[in-house]
Amino acid sequence: MKQILSNDYEGLYECQLDERKEFQYPPFSRLIRIYFKHKDRSVVTKAAHFMAENLKKVEGIKVLGPEFPPHSRIQDLYIKSILLKTQKSKSYMFMRELIKRNISAIYKKKEFSSMKIYSDVDPQ
Repeated sequence: MKQILSNDYEGLYECQLDERKEFQYPPFSRLIRIYFKHKDRSVVTKAAHFMAENLKKVEGIKVLGPEFPPHSRIQDLYIKSILLKTQKSKSYMFMRELIKRNISAIYKKKEFSSMKIYSDVDPQ
């Protein structure tokens, strides 16, 4: 706040960049949020935990969550999400294929067949 009040935007930039580097946030890593939506809360929870456990086994990926967002139910659908923090060395193609394989594995299970799953790369 001191930097903002004193119009020290360069100092604020440097401070934020140092923090982002220390905690491995963009631009020093990539973030991918994966959302799960379903009318049944327990189904959403099972699917999110299933994918999170699979992704935790991959080296170079940190899985945060699963968690319910502040608005965890919209239009009769429950929402749960996981956040992936990946090293810059992991290519987009690698991550895309990894996520696609995990989504396919979820959809193969009958209880998850009507699940809606989507992702957001470098969410705000």
